[in-house]
Amino acid sequence: MTLFRTAGCAVMMLALTAAKGVAQFEDEPPAIVVGPMAGVSFSTLRGADVGDADVRVGATAGGFLTLTFTPYFALEPQVLYIQKGANYHADSAGVTLSTENTLSYIELPLLFKARYPVTTGKWPLMFSAIAGPAIGINVGCEYIENDGRSTRCGERDLGPNAMDPEATGLDFSAIFGVGVSYCHFTFQARYDYSFNNTYTSSNSLFSSAPDIKNQAWELTLGYKIGIN
Repeated sequence: MTLFRTAGCAVMMLALTAAKGVAQFEDEPPAIVVGPMAGVSFSTLRGADVGDADVRVGATAGGFLTLTFTPYFALEPQVLYIQKGANYHADSAGVTLSTENTLSYIELPLLFKARYPVTTGKWPLMFSAIAGPAIGINVGCEYIENDGRSTRCGERDLGPNAMDPEATGLDFSAIFGVGVSYCHFTFQARYDYSFNNTYTSSNSLFSSAPDIKNQAWELTLGYKIGIN
């Protein structure tokens, strides 16, 4: 009887230990997280050839993949559709003329995340600092006048034999920001700073590419889905 009692206690201890290990594993944050994200962008253009540009409000949407290496470091590639550009206003004979320059991109950021977990568990409260490069593929560029007329970039007639420049195909930028996540939700506030000129020089207005570059402030909200 003593032998059976001892064996039974050993089996019970092993079962409790295994259950505790499984519970601890299930309570840890997933190493791989995916999910959708969407938000708003506040963009404008900067540079010597910009003129008087105001902030334009646009949309952004896409998805993310978070690869966790340690509780304090993760890598997050993203795929986003994002609207950038600027608004222009001019007064003529007492009438305010408005022009909206819309630039649309498929943007591919690769963000490095330094994280600080505040709580424990599978979906802890966590603050993070984010930074990394991004490549934007231009998928649209147009001007919208205050009367509703829309014209593609490169097709506006700006004078005798002068057309406005077309958008550059690729936009190279750096992203810096902060984030906070809790439960399944993750929020990011970041600055998107472009390095190359937004427009080409394939027109008679400029002897070289105009000094005009993108910049945007972005707020996004994502929903996290654990893979493992």
